[in-house]
Amino acid sequence: MKIRLALLKSGEEVISAVDEMVVEDKVVGYIFNYPCTARLTTRVDDEGKSVPCKIKLNPWIPLTKDSSIPVVMDWVITFTNPIDKLEEMYIKLLEDNGFTKPESDSSDESADPGLTD
Repeated sequence: MKIRLALLKSGEEVISAVDEMVVEDKVVGYIFNYPCTARLTTRVDDEGKSVPCKIKLNPWIPLTKDSSIPVVMDWVITFTNPIDKLEEMYIKLLEDNGFTKPESDSSDESADPGLTD
């Protein structure tokens, strides 16, 4: 399980601990564990320019009680590694809510072909 930032077709950026759904040795989708949307809020400075202000995390599907959500493969545009501050915020959010910190899968990298570093 790796913490990744996913860009979805909807334009949402979702940070989560990601597992692959595999059927007959083929990746067919992903499991987003404890997914949160990540947004960069901005403010307007004295010159009228938008300036990044802070990162906000919110539950991706706030009205579900499920912590692991399946996502079909073609709904994900790409996965990236989140910036350190975002990953730290995400881990702190999980810990503050009683969830265990996702561990990086350091075992066989071939078992996780779509999410390698």
